[in-house]
Amino acid sequence: MSACKQILTLSLSLYLATMVGNAWAADDNSSTMSQAKEALNKGLYSQAAGLYQQAVTQAEKQHASALDLSSALNGLANVYSMTGKSEEAQKLYSRSLNILEGSLGANNPKIIPTMLALASAYESQGNQNKAMALYNRVFAINEKNFGPKDVVTAKSLQRVAAAKTRQGDLGHAEDSFKKALAILESSLGSDNPDVAKCLNDYASLLRQLGRDSEAEALETRARKILLNSSSQSTKPAKAVTESAWQTQIEETSQKNTVSQANEAPELMSESHTSGLRDYQITPMFSTLADVYYRQSGYVDSEPLYKRLIEIDEKSLGPNHPAVAADLNNLAMLYKSQGKFAEAEPLFTRALSIYQGLYGGNNLLVLKLQNDLANTYEGLGNFSQAEQVLKSALAASQKSFGNNNFETAKILNNLGYLYFRANQLDQSESYYKQAQTSTEAALGSRSPLLAACLNDYAKVLRKLNKTTEADQMEARAANILSEAQVQVPSTQ
Repeated sequence: MSACKQILTLSLSLYLATMVGNAWAADDNSSTMSQAKEALNKGLYSQAAGLYQQAVTQAEKQHASALDLSSALNGLANVYSMTGKSEEAQKLYSRSLNILEGSLGANNPKIIPTMLALASAYESQGNQNKAMALYNRVFAINEKNFGPKDVVTAKSLQRVAAAKTRQGDLGHAEDSFKKALAILESSLGSDNPDVAKCLNDYASLLRQLGRDSEAEALETRARKILLNSSSQSTKPAKAVTESAWQTQIEETSQKNTVSQANEAPELMSESHTSGLRDYQITPMFSTLADVYYRQSGYVDSEPLYKRLIEIDEKSLGPNHPAVAADLNNLAMLYKSQGKFAEAEPLFTRALSIYQGLYGGNNLLVLKLQNDLANTYEGLGNFSQAEQVLKSALAASQKSFGNNNFETAKILNNLGYLYFRANQLDQSESYYKQAQTSTEAALGSRSPLLAACLNDYAKVLRKLNKTTEADQMEARAANILSEAQVQVPSTQ
């Protein structure tokens, strides 16, 4: 499947994700739909197809409502689209749309997700005219229902512009982008991320027209909007209290990745017309998804991560290290949201792939074991977290020695695990080792050493070792104070 078609399939799955399975939420037959959706989310396409087909049969036999039957048909079509069976998918979407139109009317906004899915299926087949007719119709429905100046209408107009760009109708595409941008800026303000998305799409068109200086100006503006949005985003509350060490690790990671917002949107829009192959598109999905994640755009990044897994599994096989990396990224997203039950099987599968390829002493294996242990801790499974961390510690010490960052990370995590379990003597022992290891690996002025010292001080206080705790905290404060002087503010 071409790069463009892969992206169109992603678009299709994004719209269907909000639709499939919802109609039967209060019905006993919803179990089949739930099982089908679960199988699809796990990438078990054959199983998902069978379950969705069963749901279709049930809906037909029971004379279910139009929405029920449409949900089942769209679910089955979604499986077909993800497995490259675009013609079968198109037929099911068409049937679903006919059912919805007969029940809800031809201008009801509730039929739009199915229309968009059908349009994407047509584009996957190269039938641009039928796809464009549907995109134009979606715009007309939104304009009629929401008015010509509404954000929903602007986004459907933006979709028309993108489709015209893919068709090569660049002059009409530019007119549509200009109108959509004007509506978005008027409704949302000039610094909204949706405006940035439109700017980047418009810039991609301008580059095709050879107007690079105009495109660069739009891209620069979009970057500023995204960076500002990232800095102002509110982080979700943590489901599990973190140690100072874990918090410092996360903050460092976020600072190191926020600059990806400079390039991700352009990469995504450029891939529509660059002719890149699937394996070349993969880093683009990864970059964009990671930026969304760092900006707390969880709804946006989850489907991107899922689609990335699908692309790599299809092109590289289910046991390729790139697939393991994809699984790990999605698991990290779930973990950050406190969805430990969803994260655990992803971490476990990724770990199995890495161990099968590289053995137990590989750096990737050790990193993943740390995250899996944190997930077990979030699930309240202390014994499994302890087992995984001890196994990782033995491997890290054997392969890298005691003065390595990975060893230090594991020691810090073990110390905190025992602290939360109120096993203070064990915790103190590991934090003593962690302090030595962290300082040897990172130096005596590292903020991570300060975090280790602050965590160690908490243990010492609970053991009534107040003097030692005071000394630890004073040293940590001194390190952090110096770090603030050395690092200029970016505000």
